[in-house]
Amino acid sequence: MIEQEKLEALQQLLLDGYDKLGVVLSQVSTDGLPDEVTDFLKAVPDFQAKISQAFKAVESGVLRDVAQYLDRKKIALAKDIYGRSPLHIAVLIENKEIVEYIIKHYPTAVKCRDNLNRTPLHYASALSEEITNILTSTSADQQAKDVKDRIPEYYLTEKSEIQKIQIAFRTGKADNSDTTQTETESEQVAEQSKTETEQVTSATE
Repeated sequence: MIEQEKLEALQQLLLDGYDKLGVVLSQVSTDGLPDEVTDFLKAVPDFQAKISQAFKAVESGVLRDVAQYLDRKKIALAKDIYGRSPLHIAVLIENKEIVEYIIKHYPTAVKCRDNLNRTPLHYASALSEEITNILTSTSADQQAKDVKDRIPEYYLTEKSEIQKIQIAFRTGKADNSDTTQTETESEQVAEQSKTETEQVTSATE
């Protein structure tokens, strides 16, 4: 039971976009570990690949690919290193079809938050009136506050910050001043994942 809880915690770190976790886990020796732990460690690269494929599918704007790769809730609610979910990305590329597909099949996606606590509705408010209307017709929290204490409505008129994220996304240039993890945060996550792994292995000895 303890081992299972720790494995689930490690999987959640992968889903939360901690890209250094795979490197840490790849350094763990599987000698003497229970089969379930060994199987998990071996499956990490494939699991990360599935998450990557899901994000690429959304970025492509091809609904058929999105339906293929966003095949379960965990993947649909996964995050990139900026804390953005597939729904955040769909809003960034202003793809109405994909937005509607995600919220139809995974309605809780509207509650996802990026590294600055912004929901997809925060993004949409600055980028697309049509998508904003779609999201406000769901359970999206219109009073959700980001780290700057701003609700989505704020970005209806103050669009520049979100537009800056959109431009950075489209050009492939990360907006490091905004939603990305700092080096210190990344190091802390790597240390956390290492600790989680050590706890799993020590609990099985």
